[in-house]
Amino acid sequence: MPERVSYDRADGFIRLESYDTTDIPTMKASVREAVAIARREGVRDVLVDASRLKSMPGILEIYNFAAALPVQLRLAILFGDVITEEIGFFENVASNRSRRVRGFREYGQAVAWLREGVPAP
Repeated sequence: MPERVSYDRADGFIRLESYDTTDIPTMKASVREAVAIARREGVRDVLVDASRLKSMPGILEIYNFAAALPVQLRLAILFGDVITEEIGFFENVASNRSRRVRGFREYGQAVAWLREGVPAP
């Protein structure tokens, strides 16, 4: 369940990479780290590479996590074939709570969306 959070100065966004499996405490710790980087660097955009995740927490845990996302972040989530339903649900819950979250299958589309400069709510 390793996750790595870093600031990509060249692209101007935060990268959050997640592998294998993850759980809510790990996800919360990664978001806290992303918020700290966002404040320090003056950015709000996060590219979440979940394309190598094999499983995620249960649907109720995803719901609660997505509903509590910090409003100042914009998340572009890159996903693969394994967790498509979970990411779709996550995106829906977060969006319904005025969070800027969008799922992508292609890296270029995710980066393009982050670069659009759409204001955070």
